[in-house]
Amino acid sequence: MDGKIKEILNPSQFKRYQELVLQLQGAGVIGRPNVSEKLGLSQEQRQQIQQIMQNDRPPMAPQGGQGGPPDPQQMRAQMMAHRKEVEGKVLAILTDAQRGAWRDMLGQPFKFQEMPMGPGGPGGRGGPGGPPPGGGGGGQSSPPDGGGTS
Repeated sequence: MDGKIKEILNPSQFKRYQELVLQLQGAGVIGRPNVSEKLGLSQEQRQQIQQIMQNDRPPMAPQGGQGGPPDPQQMRAQMMAHRKEVEGKVLAILTDAQRGAWRDMLGQPFKFQEMPMGPGGPGGRGGPGGPPPGGGGGGQSSPPDGGGTS
């Protein structure tokens, strides 16, 4: 997919796209071969990062009150805290020079918009993948030409 994107964007836009992808994915990608090679990680560092990623799984979603569904805000807070903790462990394995190279790979920090969590996936009911606004479904649909016969 990056190949198609690279065809559309100019070199500086593609570089920024790659920076944003890394920011969104987080320090967990440092263990991937293409990133670890750019950072010059040793085999020992790669193994340590792999161990962190295997052992530090995200926490289970807490149940809501009286065994109901989990609270989306609480889930988000837990996931963000967990991500920050894992990123701290991964970054602690890097040398100062490698941390500097990682910061350079990330580029200027960007504040991503948080996606709402709730029923129906991202965007809640009627969001992506949900029913169309105004109901829809179950009724008869009109032909695109407006209906009547000629």
